Amino acid sequence: WAKPWEFQALLKARPVAGDVTLGRQFLDLAAPFVYPERLSQHVVREIRSTKARIERERLGPREDPKTQLKVGLGGMVDVEFTTQLMQLVHGGHEQHIRVASTSGAIIAAAELRVISVEHARWLVEAYRFLAKIRNRLYLMKGKPIDALPKDADELEMLARCLGYPGPGARVGFIEDYRRITRRCRQVCEDVFYGRKEA
Repeated sequence: WAKPWEFQALLKARPVAGDVTLGRQFLDLAAPFVYPERLSQHVVREIRSTKARIERERLGPREDPKTQLKVGLGGMVDVEFTTQLMQLVHGGHEQHIRVASTSGAIIAAAELRVISVEHARWLVEAYRFLAKIRNRLYLMKGKPIDALPKDADELEMLARCLGYPGPGARVGFIEDYRRITRRCRQVCEDVFYGRKEA
């Protein structure tokens, strides 16, 4: 027995040290629980509810959901939960989608026609773009940052660090950010919340 979020966490499980055979045995033992033949609607509702709760509870009262990289609209949580739900729904009968890598799982979902190629491209683009932003912010600030800077000068510096030409680098960056996160959120609405695929 386990909660759905615990099975979601097991999607990322992979041996990294120690006895390789033991690691593989654990993954084989966990697989029927992580990837059931059929995922119940109750579990799907619980996963959707968990995501909604994360968005509600982890978004600060003064944070703008449009500029929050992790739990904001079109953020990392949208990519991760959408990908994980596809894996849980289809992993029971499609071994190819059982990969620990988020990008790899998205690509596998497209190859299996669980998600359209366009939607897969948008999710992968958002995942890589947001990860790159978070990494640059960490280098700039020396600590994990999950929101875009509000200060125009800091935003300009971030855009320059990401390779946007200046002056006015932040304008092109913000245009790309809005387009990429808007598309990501659209895929989340369509696939995760069940309006179109998966």
